[in-house]
Amino acid sequence: MTLEPRSPAWRGATAALLSAIALTITLAACRNSPSPEAGGSTLMIFRDGTWLAMPISGGHYQSPARIGDFGQRGDRPAVADWDGTGRFRIGVFREGSWLVDIDGNAAFDPRKDSTFSFGQRGDLPTVGNWTPSGRQAIGVFRNGLWFLDSGNEHRWNPASGKLVTFGQPGDIPVTGDWDGLGRVRIGVFRSGQWFLDTNGDFTWDARSDTLASFGQAGDLPVVGDWDGSGKIRIGVFRAGQWFLDLNGNRHWDGDTVDRLVAFGQKGDIPAILTPPRSRQ
Repeated sequence: MTLEPRSPAWRGATAALLSAIALTITLAACRNSPSPEAGGSTLMIFRDGTWLAMPISGGHYQSPARIGDFGQRGDRPAVADWDGTGRFRIGVFREGSWLVDIDGNAAFDPRKDSTFSFGQRGDLPTVGNWTPSGRQAIGVFRNGLWFLDSGNEHRWNPASGKLVTFGQPGDIPVTGDWDGLGRVRIGVFRSGQWFLDTNGDFTWDARSDTLASFGQAGDLPVVGDWDGSGKIRIGVFRAGQWFLDLNGNRHWDGDTVDRLVAFGQKGDIPAILTPPRSRQ
């Protein structure tokens, strides 16, 4: 069963979850998506199965473009290199099932695309470089637990997967290059606070990890390259407004210093498309 955002079940059981399902996505290439230039990350929206994008050109965000329809109301968006070819494509997470656009046409075709099971209802999807080879792999966040497909098997295998604790119930998972060294680390967003695993040991350590304040309760976190510098920085999506930490100090300094972009509406789920040179 897929939860419907307007149903009593959704409102009663997952009202808080809707504000906790932003997936921070780095997309190197997607055939049906606007091609990201060296100018920085493209902002993306997932709305009841429809994907929209706002590309950047010359340091300025342009008019939104519709990418296509993949998924349905209640899904969570996900983007990854599903087959190890280096081509990043869209997909959705639906109560433990992943539907992924292998052929890259932004439309689900059961003859060409793939489905697999990893996680369960209520989990939040995440993607990162968990594998020894450095290839992207999937994972899910469940009330502070991270189930990571380190074996890149597209299924949970306790022998090869990684299970770590970082965060608590109600947190939103994020991933990014927190120290600028090109290493992807995990983190969580909690009502405007960012707990970032800067040292990469998958454990919160107040002495060596990073705690930042950016955003507020109900915001959805995003991570990307906001100025084409190649540096990954944080931001939040709030009912159609994007508050982006342009100067990288992990503090909102107003739209004269940082960047405020209007794109989307309440209920949308944000995603980020980042050029390869800025990939997390």
